[in-house]
Amino acid sequence: MQNIKPNVFIIAGVPRAGTTFLFYYLKKHPQVFSANRKEINFFSLHYDRGEQWYGNKFKGIGKNCIGIDASPSYFMTPESIPGILEFDPDIKVILGIRDPVQWAISFYQQVNSQNYDVEPFQEFLQTHLWVIDGEKIPIKFTEDFYMRSIQDFQKAFGRNIFLFNFSMFEKNPLEILSRIENFLCISSYFNQGNFKNILINASNRYNKKYLSVMLKSERFISFINKILPQKAINKLRDMYMISTSPSKKGNKQSLDYHKIAQKVFINDEEFVKNLFKDSDIVLGDGTQFIH
Repeated sequence: MQNIKPNVFIIAGVPRAGTTFLFYYLKKHPQVFSANRKEINFFSLHYDRGEQWYGNKFKGIGKNCIGIDASPSYFMTPESIPGILEFDPDIKVILGIRDPVQWAISFYQQVNSQNYDVEPFQEFLQTHLWVIDGEKIPIKFTEDFYMRSIQDFQKAFGRNIFLFNFSMFEKNPLEILSRIENFLCISSYFNQGNFKNILINASNRYNKKYLSVMLKSERFISFINKILPQKAINKLRDMYMISTSPSKKGNKQSLDYHKIAQKVFINDEEFVKNLFKDSDIVLGDGTQFIH
């Protein structure tokens, strides 16, 4: 029986910590193959569809290529971890880590920009039903959720997980891409000549709510996949990402939001500070990643 398992790596999150940026650029690498959508959500939402369904998402992948699965829902559902390890015990995982307070505010702003009925921020942090692919994922941000989720991934993947400090995007995003190339054992491709630092999916991007709702519809996505070739879908996706990205940084966030979030993420903030105290890039065992 033919092995249907594709060779893939996973960007497991964190939501609002550069996952779309990484997907946008890494899929341009000649050795990286992207499926017909960024977020496959197989291990979090569609595991019951089987590995053949997942493998079909990477149909056409080249012999020396590696597929990219950028599904931030994996971080939000740590129960995804056993399925990932069963699929491939040696799989490489990438996890961007953002300051917990800034992350919670940014995540709330994203959800609010894509939905018509979102609870107030304080209620959102207590319990929120995150809707993806028509499924509802219950999320409770309290009780050190952020810290515990990171620890779960560290423990599960050890030196096969690459954790980077989101603040590196402001310092040197090209360096992140270069380090990831080395982590994945693929050729060095990105350089000053072919890299243009575009803010992809930033918090202050231009966003039409009705369009966001439509693009998250599983039925609409399936329809587009049936009528358009893969290259056309990739082109349209890139055009949408760029068109909704701001021309420059800057977003004044509510002081009230900060005060509320700081009370919730006290332990999480301390954990993240300690995680990156010696380096902005570490492996799951806490050691620095040196390339």
